[in-house]
Amino acid sequence: MRQAALDSIRARMLIRAFRVRGHLGANLDPLGLSGGTRHPDLDPATYGFAPADFDRAIFLDGALGPASMTIREILAFVNEVYCGRIGYEYMHIQSPEQRNWMGLRIEAPDRLLLDL
Repeated sequence: MRQAALDSIRARMLIRAFRVRGHLGANLDPLGLSGGTRHPDLDPATYGFAPADFDRAIFLDGALGPASMTIREILAFVNEVYCGRIGYEYMHIQSPEQRNWMGLRIEAPDRLLLDL
């Protein structure tokens, strides 16, 4: 039970890191001229996850939609959303209502169809 609670907390920390710093891993260099190093906060090892842990279901209480996801699924989702060709940086917004509005639209499954 303790391990499950720790995994849940660490997974939520990883998700928050992508929300805050994911734009630093965005693919904004179409010619590939930059070094391409990723911020250590975006590495699951920073939160104690090894590749052997990537397929274990972790309770997230709907943080990204589903109640549970594996680290592999979390990484696929947050990398697609925050580290693609668009970098989102919105966690600095002071108003919780505005920040939540933005986050819901960025992480929505049909986000490409939403009118931002």
